[in-house]
Amino acid sequence: MWGSLKPGGLLSFLTLAVGEGLRGDERTQAIEAGPEFVAAEDTYPNLLERAGFVNFEVADVSDEFTATIEAYLREGDREKEGLEGLLGAEEHAENQRRLEVELEAARAGQLRRLIVSAGRP
Repeated sequence: MWGSLKPGGLLSFLTLAVGEGLRGDERTQAIEAGPEFVAAEDTYPNLLERAGFVNFEVADVSDEFTATIEAYLREGDREKEGLEGLLGAEEHAENQRRLEVELEAARAGQLRRLIVSAGRP
């Protein structure tokens, strides 16, 4: 990634992160609710700094993320028949269950949706 950015270039990405300060069962629940590899070893600014990046910005868009999950669940329920026809009843039910788990974790602050950016010096 570093080599693909010119000096002064900007790296930006959207990610899910485990909520700050979570320990024990709460942290485990957050990791289980999130996608694979949601548990980073450190904060994104610290990871990026170690990689040589500067001028970090982190925007927390967790409220928008929560609203999006709620909309996915509503539409999944509304379009259940069609989605079951495409995916099968079992897969559709599993998708909805997974979204419900993710929504619960987002509402509890266990998962955070972040937009992260940093620059190459």
